[in-house]
Amino acid sequence: MDSSAGGRPPTRPDRASGPRWFAGRFELREELGRGAFAVVHRAWDASRQAEVALKVLLRVEPRAAERFRREAEVLGRLRHPNIVAALESGAADGQPFIVEELVRGPTLSAVARTRPAPGKAAQLARGIAAAVAHAHAAGVVHRDLKPDNVVVDAAGRPRVLDFGIAGLLGAEGPALTLPGAPLGTPGYMAPEQVRGSATPASDVYAVGGVLYELLCGRAPFDGASDALFATLEAPPPRPSDVAPQVPPALDEVVLRCLAKDPGDRFPDADALRDALDAFLEGAIATEPARRPATPRAVVGLVVVALVAVGLALALGLGGLALRPARPRADDAASLVNDDA
Repeated sequence: MDSSAGGRPPTRPDRASGPRWFAGRFELREELGRGAFAVVHRAWDASRQAEVALKVLLRVEPRAAERFRREAEVLGRLRHPNIVAALESGAADGQPFIVEELVRGPTLSAVARTRPAPGKAAQLARGIAAAVAHAHAAGVVHRDLKPDNVVVDAAGRPRVLDFGIAGLLGAEGPALTLPGAPLGTPGYMAPEQVRGSATPASDVYAVGGVLYELLCGRAPFDGASDALFATLEAPPPRPSDVAPQVPPALDEVVLRCLAKDPGDRFPDADALRDALDAFLEGAIATEPARRPATPRAVVGLVVVALVAVGLALALGLGGLALRPARPRADDAASLVNDDA
């Protein structure tokens, strides 16, 4: 991060010329994203002497303000290495804002276009599942998990962001959308979410959808004329039918996530993470390990060697007595590895 350009802001920044400021302490350096209700800036925070992501509500109307307030409350509950951290929230001149850590890196949408190897895709999905498990334990359902809402940081970790439509389990409050309007993004929404009800199982479905895109370069129902109808009625194509390099074990993980009935999915995000861990542990070896020789096999080899020596002596070749072959260095290494 280059902090030399920011320096210390003037006590009273001149808004007519030079850098743009918000709340007297945030220098707005770059617009990172904009939606119907809010905008996200890369900003220099004079108090922290660091760059941050600054999200500012644009339309201060009741429904948008309530959604923004809930997002701030949700983020305040979450502290996990696979979730972009919120640093503070507040308001300036009646305009609500949220300050988050600035994470530089590609989104999973960009990563999916590179078609990562199945093992790498599983590692990324494992990190998302861990983040989702943490959120669920804190009473939070994300409701909008998709590749655009996950960024890969400099350490290669997936970081979940944008809890703008997240729900609080058991919470009651005003509706955040119009009646009958589903929350989420078509292609990653579970069938029950399309029908208007999102639960922790819906996030498990969405993680499966993200993993599907990492493996196949497309969402499960991208080829369908109506993604929402396909979500409700059609089985997703098997990942290995789209991308033959996907191993059967990972096929099964993805398809279980994408089951129509929530009861047929992994029981929770922890179970999904465990399944991905098991796949990754099994994928470390590229071929089955060779079994070490059993004691019976060793005895058999010794008997064969003795018989061979006896025959050599009987043929008058005693001067050329056989010596046990010395193992090559790579054979010795193989034996060590087999015993490990």
